[in-house]
Amino acid sequence: MAAKQTDLVGTVWRDDMWLSNYPLNHHTAVDYFACSPFWDPGCNNVRARLEQRALTDLRGIEYTLDSCQEPHLFVICKQERQSADAAVPVVFYYVLDGSVYQTPTIHGVLSARLSRCMYSVQCAFLRLQKDLDPLMKTVPGPSKVFSLPSLPTQHSKLQMRRVPSNEDMHSTNRIISHVLRKNALAALGQQQQSSMLSSEPSEFHLPHVRGNTPAASGAPQS
Repeated sequence: MAAKQTDLVGTVWRDDMWLSNYPLNHHTAVDYFACSPFWDPGCNNVRARLEQRALTDLRGIEYTLDSCQEPHLFVICKQERQSADAAVPVVFYYVLDGSVYQTPTIHGVLSARLSRCMYSVQCAFLRLQKDLDPLMKTVPGPSKVFSLPSLPTQHSKLQMRRVPSNEDMHSTNRIISHVLRKNALAALGQQQQSSMLSSEPSEFHLPHVRGNTPAASGAPQS
């Protein structure tokens, strides 16, 4: 039966005196880890050393070196030995440049990243609200609380529809006339360039604009 697991994700352990006296390699990594608070004194490693037996002959919690990248990284696996050929991993630890850490679970990693994302989103909304506060002060009415606009209903869509007035039509015609006059020279240059590249030259006619009223269809062009 597996021993009760203690969550020591936030714990970092290091022994500078041990590192100054002994080298840290794949032979001594487990011995260095045995000095840390992550070590279980009742594990099979201690029993195997006292009883002069192999780890595969015992059942219970044991620590093994899972992988390493000498001299910086060593991964220690805490596993439960169920048989000589079967062991279930329980927790992983890693020794990085002499400092021992417990690897967090996937749930812990996702929770931490989601919390960081939520913090960033909240900061963005607070900054947006701060930028909108000066604009909301100019809005008439007793309420100054900013809220997202609701989707328009069919009744509100019908109310928003209205017949354009004469002033709106005159304003639109003035804008169209201004755009046509502004882009007339550019259109003429493009037409001349395309005529030079084509085998058959084509004629170009400037659009005829009469103030605010559009030209009648079928009128002769000068």
